Amino acid sequence: MGDMPVGHFCDEPESLQAAQRLCLLPVHAPRPADDVIYLVASCQRFYEHTMPTLLEQLYAEGIPPERIKVVVNGSDRSEDRTIDGVEHAFSTHDGWEYSALYEAPLRWKFGYAFLMHDTNVIFPGFRRSIESFNRHFAWDHLPASPLARCLLGLYSHGFLSRLNSWLKTTHKISKRDGIIAEASAELLLRARSALVLGDAEANGHFKQAEWRELVDQFNTGTPRVRRVFPAIKLHKFIHAGPTKPEAL
Repeated sequence: MGDMPVGHFCDEPESLQAAQRLCLLPVHAPRPADDVIYLVASCQRFYEHTMPTLLEQLYAEGIPPERIKVVVNGSDRSEDRTIDGVEHAFSTHDGWEYSALYEAPLRWKFGYAFLMHDTNVIFPGFRRSIESFNRHFAWDHLPASPLARCLLGLYSHGFLSRLNSWLKTTHKISKRDGIIAEASAELLLRARSALVLGDAEANGHFKQAEWRELVDQFNTGTPRVRRVFPAIKLHKFIHAGPTKPEAL
């Protein structure tokens, strides 16, 4: 058959939806996932309080310090600093999670960066879910939810480099406008190629993110909305201020 991919059905070959599950297996082995970094968005005010807990969870997943990069936005000055083996980029850019996406391609070399928050909580299986994506093709963006209505997900270095001038304009963006841009899948619309992250334990099937209860997860007196991403074993806690993110 030469270099022609081999086709087979992932599962349920007799079902009516079998044709939708046809897989093509390229002859060549996929590239390893050792070019994936974990890009953590934090801020000057809280990173010292939030990062230790998240780092413990990342290390428990077997992710080494050199694969973790932290962007601390809203800093007084721009500098690079290594703290306990983890590279931190202190940035004067102040644009919430957009600052991490803006700084990452300027500071580091990588194939893909998984954007996450310093307040995220991860569970066993997280790393496998992130690094088990289809490596036979080059992707700009692999969102963590099917409609890409949040910024969590994998981004290629090339994609973030192309977006860099636009991301720079998010400096001082309001929380409300940031959530609106996030919920409207602004970055997905700018991607040339995209693939939703699937659940590695369910044959790669995607799962919608789920809105859950209000909870004061960090004992600050301010409740946040819990959003569960079952496909990647991650919980996100959203402080939306006057905006109701679940209504967007």
